[in-house]
Amino acid sequence: MQVKINNQTVTVKKGDTILSAARAAGIYIPSLCSHPDLPSADLHATEVIYQNGIPIKNEGSGAPPKCGLCVVRIDGQNDLSRACVTEVEDGMVISTEGPEISKERKIALTEILRHHPNICITCDRDPRCPPFGVCVRSANVPKRCVACPGYEQCELLRVADHVGMTGVTIPFKISSTEDLEIRDENPLFDFDPDLCIGCTRCIRFCRDVRGVGALGFVFQDGRVRVGTTAGTYPESGCRYCLGCVEVCPTGALTDKQERHRHFETEEARRQVLVPCQNACPLHIDIPGYIYLISQKKYEEALALIEEKLPFPLLCGTVCTHPCEAVCRRGDIDDPLAIKDLKRFVAQRCEVIDDNGPHKKSGKAVAIVGSGPAGLAAAYLLARKGGYSVTVFEAMENAGGMLLSAIPRFRLPEAVLELELDRVRAAGVNIITRHKITSIDPLFEEGFHAVLVATGAHKALSLGIEGEDSVGVIGALDFLRDVNLGSPPVIGGQIAVIGGGSVALDAARTAIRCKAREVTLFYRRSQNEMPADPIEIEQAREEGVKFEFLAMPVRITPSEDLIRIHFLRTRLRGKDRTGRPRAFPVRGSEFHRDMDRVIVAIGQHPEIPAGFELATDKKQRIKVNPETGLTSRKGVFAAGDMVTGPGTVTEAIAMGIRAARAIDASLGGTGLIHQKISGCPIPPFLDQDAHFFSAKRSPIETMPVPDRCRGFDPVDKGFDEESAVKEANRCLRCSLRLDISRVRIF
Repeated sequence: MQVKINNQTVTVKKGDTILSAARAAGIYIPSLCSHPDLPSADLHATEVIYQNGIPIKNEGSGAPPKCGLCVVRIDGQNDLSRACVTEVEDGMVISTEGPEISKERKIALTEILRHHPNICITCDRDPRCPPFGVCVRSANVPKRCVACPGYEQCELLRVADHVGMTGVTIPFKISSTEDLEIRDENPLFDFDPDLCIGCTRCIRFCRDVRGVGALGFVFQDGRVRVGTTAGTYPESGCRYCLGCVEVCPTGALTDKQERHRHFETEEARRQVLVPCQNACPLHIDIPGYIYLISQKKYEEALALIEEKLPFPLLCGTVCTHPCEAVCRRGDIDDPLAIKDLKRFVAQRCEVIDDNGPHKKSGKAVAIVGSGPAGLAAAYLLARKGGYSVTVFEAMENAGGMLLSAIPRFRLPEAVLELELDRVRAAGVNIITRHKITSIDPLFEEGFHAVLVATGAHKALSLGIEGEDSVGVIGALDFLRDVNLGSPPVIGGQIAVIGGGSVALDAARTAIRCKAREVTLFYRRSQNEMPADPIEIEQAREEGVKFEFLAMPVRITPSEDLIRIHFLRTRLRGKDRTGRPRAFPVRGSEFHRDMDRVIVAIGQHPEIPAGFELATDKKQRIKVNPETGLTSRKGVFAAGDMVTGPGTVTEAIAMGIRAARAIDASLGGTGLIHQKISGCPIPPFLDQDAHFFSAKRSPIETMPVPDRCRGFDPVDKGFDEESAVKEANRCLRCSLRLDISRVRIF
């Protein structure tokens, strides 16, 4: 069918309302109670609602009033019609503006603004004040638009400007001092009842879209009051999806993370609202694959992971899961076990792979180093780009730091071999015991591009007297000897200096090498340790002792023992990483006598002079951060030798970025990646309420006495029941981004 709206011919279909037809055609009709993603539904007041646990009883009856702003004129009809409920008819001629229409809208909006702080909304200043701007009229009111958390996206403000309310004086009186108080008992969002206009969008979303019904309304003092249907949000069945926040047309409902923030792009907003995906170096669609696990669609979940991550089992085993640190479920109880859910599907399903490129590129790429960055780049370049790829590894076996530095109780050899086999199956040639000291011969041999990814293997020095003494060893040397089958004899008392993952791995490995006692010394507190808190706790269970706020200042060896002299530290200020600085306390010296000292305070790269690459003062290779291109044409770098010691996932992300840049530099599209399948948008109604309210599913671990006898994996991972239960705890933060928002700018 066709209709005319403001003399514009619009194609419509049967059942469309005038409002939806106008929106589809880009014609603005003001409306506050209607929303494109909310069904029209009859609502009735409940007997009582709660705000901050305080009951508010109903004093009226009937349905909540409509906003009355969407009135339009239909040719041939005497009265104005509401566009939100009037269905289109073929040949209908509609006017959305005019004196009579404007008058009706002003009357309707005036009634709404009587119960809403409106001094800024009706102000005639042009342009409007910026957020938190100083009022040129010195308006002495407790709430003003410029301080409203929804100011920049306020639909009410847009409606007022469209209707023409500037310069209109509308008396506003706060009903009670309680209205000044923001209801903040929900851990994820705030509710300001004084900014609520009673549009009931939030109630309709919660009941009819989300299928929960945690919100309701009552009539009080002639106003619609909104609150929870039970004393608390959990008792009301809230799923904390924040869909109610998304549909609110004012700043009444505000995400605590979004409050007073300006986002230049929708992508910038997504990074805040879906923090797990943003924190992941690979930006995996975490809400998507967790939803698929909750539906027992394991192969689809693995396919979604593999769109960004070529080694899901590896990362599911050793990832440091920064996503969990920012998971918004953690504001309610405990964050989701994201890493373990990834590991679950990677263990359960066969690796999903497509057929690779349709043709070979005819070009060759050399990769120096077989750590996670090099392997990720090699796999994508060979499997997806069609390149002939050769990886050169100086050690006897491939794997880099994965092989030499991560203990087998955290990364079983079988997991590493599986991922290496996958790389080889993609056509990558891995040559071991071949140390590259110059790049020039690689180009002479016919390689068209080179990726340097040799990691950071040289230990940082403590810079104190006596650190070169016999019995003082580097953590990487120690771990390498153990992993490659030549564990040193280290009985007695062992000191480990450091607070990161390598220090913790060394301490736990020393326990398994029959050390009588292992103590980890760290100059800050446990809160500042970079190591995984779960692994810190496991180390404690295994007998590792911790001594914090202790800084080594010198080592004095004797025939039998090594004496380490320490100073106590005090934390104050912050360093470049955001952690407190550790300052030595004068006169606080103490010492400990040990049989051996393992130093694990970090590593830095060793770049052969023959590479002829520009480096910084920390001996890291300088690269273009977007492409990984070094100071030499055709030479790229990725991983720890660029950033310094990082995580496996960060190295993989850099390897993937470098692979794309190499492909682009050699005439490709630069789009080589795993594109296997898309994740369907999860339905709002599909979530088990019992599972959602459950506590975090525990991971079964090996009994402590059994752990310390060898190097078998400590964590056993999820079984199916636990994995599905855990996946159902997800708040599905990304769902709200599928809700249409009315954008002003």
